[in-house]
Amino acid sequence: MTRSIVRRRQGRAIGHASIKVQLEWCAAAGVRRGLFTHCGSEIVKGDTRTVAAAVGALGEEHGIEALIAYDGLELSLS
Repeated sequence: MTRSIVRRRQGRAIGHASIKVQLEWCAAAGVRRGLFTHCGSEIVKGDTRTVAAAVGALGEEHGIEALIAYDGLELSLS
């Protein structure tokens, strides 16, 4: 969630920015809601409630509603 998973392979950067960094980008762009759908092992293997609370707290730091997607999730886009 807070650790970058960008790495180098054959001199090229691959991977993903942390959720924390992505939320910083969202805040700078005026995005109010973030839904994360492609997650690393820290999230996938973690306790669902603990992970949701941690991501929510990271979002709150930037004034963003931040959620982890899960099977069956329904959202209102209004």
